[in-house]
Amino acid sequence: MLRRIVASVAVLLILSGLPAMKITQEMHAQTGERCFAETGFCITGRIRTFWEQNGGLTVFGFPITPERTEIIEGRARQVQWFERVRLELHPENVPPYDVLLGRLGAELATQADTTEPIEGECRTFAETGFAVCGAILRAWRANGLEFDGRPGLSEAENLALFGLPLGASHRTTLSDGKIYTVQWFERGRFELHPENAPPYDVLLGLLGREALIADIVKPPPPPLPPDPPIPPPDSASAQLRAPAGFLVREFVAGLDTPRLMTVGPDGALYVAERGARRIVRLPDANGDGRVDSVEPVLSGLLAPHNMEWIDGCLYVAENDKVSRHCDTAGDGSLDQSATIVGLPVQGGGHTSRTLHLGPDGKLYVAAGSSCNVCDEQDPRRATIMRFNLDGGIPADNPFANDPNPLRRAVWAEGLRNSIDFVFMPDGQLWANHNGRDNMINQQVKNDKPLEELIIAVQRGRHHGWPYCTSERPGGGLEPGPGPYIETPDPSGDVPPAPAGFDCADAVPALFTSLAHSAPIGIARYDGSNFPDAYRGDVFVALHGSWNRTPPAPCVVQRVRVENGQPVGAEDFLTGFQRNANQPCASAWGRPAGVITGADGTLYVSDDLNGRIYRVVWQGDDSTLER
Repeated sequence: MLRRIVASVAVLLILSGLPAMKITQEMHAQTGERCFAETGFCITGRIRTFWEQNGGLTVFGFPITPERTEIIEGRARQVQWFERVRLELHPENVPPYDVLLGRLGAELATQADTTEPIEGECRTFAETGFAVCGAILRAWRANGLEFDGRPGLSEAENLALFGLPLGASHRTTLSDGKIYTVQWFERGRFELHPENAPPYDVLLGLLGREALIADIVKPPPPPLPPDPPIPPPDSASAQLRAPAGFLVREFVAGLDTPRLMTVGPDGALYVAERGARRIVRLPDANGDGRVDSVEPVLSGLLAPHNMEWIDGCLYVAENDKVSRHCDTAGDGSLDQSATIVGLPVQGGGHTSRTLHLGPDGKLYVAAGSSCNVCDEQDPRRATIMRFNLDGGIPADNPFANDPNPLRRAVWAEGLRNSIDFVFMPDGQLWANHNGRDNMINQQVKNDKPLEELIIAVQRGRHHGWPYCTSERPGGGLEPGPGPYIETPDPSGDVPPAPAGFDCADAVPALFTSLAHSAPIGIARYDGSNFPDAYRGDVFVALHGSWNRTPPAPCVVQRVRVENGQPVGAEDFLTGFQRNANQPCASAWGRPAGVITGADGTLYVSDDLNGRIYRVVWQGDDSTLER
């Protein structure tokens, strides 16, 4: 149902846009092959079966490459490109999921500043918060991956083929130079073509051809950077331990409670020096692996916890506000400061605030609870909020029209203290979560609740606290990957849940750690220094907590990520404690922040020791455990 009316036009576009393709005048099909003279390529096996059973030319278009091996999300896969899609073989899945459309929508999606609403029936998807309406909804429902054996297509079958909407419908200029109303989905782009009669008034974008052309004409990759320099051994290398092949060195010392870090547009490391109430720049201009100088950038801040450069300005998460600082004179100094939004400060608990720019261009801000277990008076606490860059409330926030104006900024709630969070390549927001302390049963308090190391935060959803905790369905206490469910907190100090609230409806953790591990910084490794096996994995700084015997360790953990899911973890940077019984508050050091530097190495801040460490790979990839 999604084919250009004039097929010859598509063929001409293919011939003109893909100089690397060889076009044959005569095709001879081998056994099991189906070949196309229009492009010179054949389809066979499971890809042919899938193509023919799920729409063929109408949905996918002609093949524009042979079947071949490509690296997709870090794994080698057999794929074949078509005009509108990339089909991938996933033999680890049972049919029909052993063939999937490549997530070209998630890889290529762009979103306009202004939406273009479409009239007609709408269906809003809670998972992403976006609505699909009118003709695009009709086209989405008209196609699907048949797997239930029943007549017609269910919504589950629609989702299996095209996935969820990644944005609102909007006007944009496509590769033919014309402006269309389009909407992006995980696995495709739907386009409105009102010049065509239904059902051809909605077409699937030529993403396969566009992506392949872009790949053909893109410049060659730059040469690999040289190995990062390694300073001589120091007290950090004598104390801390990383896996074989990695070396640890002190990058800078003498800081006052350094917390989260960011890399500036100049490639330098910046850190929120919380105890000194300032942001400092930490350049390494001579490239020797040690800081050249500690340069104050902003001072007199209120408990700054992190910062991020956005459009040339530095946004800072302070205890009571998000502040923005810009260089209006162009002389390198941040001479213009403004409060973007005020943040809740009442109550004595959890004073850190954290902000990050989302892939949608919005500002996401986390604020922890004021207590251990309570009903918050300010609905912004124990949440992640979402703002426009000027501090306004986005119209598509889940509670944008709430009678309580304070709640309008809330994006997700029930998060006791998500001290840091990260956006993954597919747009998912992964946050950590410091769970409650002091469960009334003294034995239970050592092992519960499991620390929610990674939560896939959901728009408008409740994530459990203070009423629920993430548990394994069978009640086990082994940390690691799920599945998990949210169950009522068994302690007698939990406030009564609101009418109609059910823990079964709350969002559970994806991955857990030992109870009271107290995760702070979280970062996805996307650098070039570490071996390929580490690329895409997540590193978490576990601060350790007082509320356990023996104490929860303070370490940096590596969480392995496969196919977009956390699957396992191991300690990566250790040695902060003398032994397993030493509380982290009195240890040699205590990790707080973690980030990939511009040089591809990993930086770890230590808010107890006042240092930042640099972890560099200097080993041989062949020695890695597989």
